[in-house]
Amino acid sequence: MPFHPSGEGRAEMLKADDARGLFAALNGTNSLDAALLMKGTGTVLAAWTRNGASLDALSVMSATMVASIASIVETLGSPTPTSAAIETDERRIFAIRVDSQALLVLIGPKASAEGYLRHTARQILSRLTPAPANGRVPHDGIPVAPQRR
Repeated sequence: MPFHPSGEGRAEMLKADDARGLFAALNGTNSLDAALLMKGTGTVLAAWTRNGASLDALSVMSATMVASIASIVETLGSPTPTSAAIETDERRIFAIRVDSQALLVLIGPKASAEGYLRHTARQILSRLTPAPANGRVPHDGIPVAPQRR
C-alpha cells in the first residue's frame, strides 16, 4: 500500500486497487454502512459505502464531528482524543485518528456493537501499517487485549 501512516509525512490518495483491497473484507457484511479513510479536512483517501451514499457529505460531516468532539474535550481540559464512539437512535459511528493527518470513520447500524467497530477498525488499520514482529497491531485508541497464557 502506498499509504503508511507513521505520524510523519503526508496522507495521500490511495490508488483505486489499493482502496478496494483496503475495504475488501467489508463486502457482503450487513454490519457496516460506510467506511472512510480521510484527512482531517474531510478529503477522502479511500472509502466504501453499502448504498452509494454521498461521500462528500459523509466525509465533511465526519471531519466536522471529530473536530467538534476534540474541541469539547479540550475545552474541558482533556487531551485531544484519539478515538470517539457515537451512538444515535439508529446508527453507531466510530472514528479513530490514524496519524496526525488522517482519520478512519466507520458507520453502521446500531446493532453493530462498538467492539465490532473497534475490531473492524483494527483490521483495516493493520492493512495500512506493517505488523510488528509479534503479529499484534496496536493503535492508539484501540486497546489490544493481552494474550492469555
